[in-house]
Amino acid sequence: MLRVINSLLNDDFTTIYSKLIHLKTIKGYALQDILTEVSRFVQMIELPTKALIHVLEKLSDIEYRLSNGTNEKLQMSSLISTFIMVRSMCDSTLKSIPT
Repeated sequence: MLRVINSLLNDDFTTIYSKLIHLKTIKGYALQDILTEVSRFVQMIELPTKALIHVLEKLSDIEYRLSNGTNEKLQMSSLISTFIMVRSMCDSTLKSIPT
């Protein structure tokens, strides 16, 4: 899951989307599983407070929408866009997480 976090923090939209689709189809993960793991790791990463609050709020929104039956692909795009927004909120370049 560290690779997913690194990808969310560093890769472009298309690359991230492809990696998440791979996890869902080949590895059998549901988006809810990915969200759960991403939420855990986000709390361990040193992010500016404003960015951390933004991520946690958006992850909560995505989880809520998933529980109400919205399209997983649409919510996956929302997850990716959340992290792209976090990049712009951070002053310094985010470093890769050691694996």
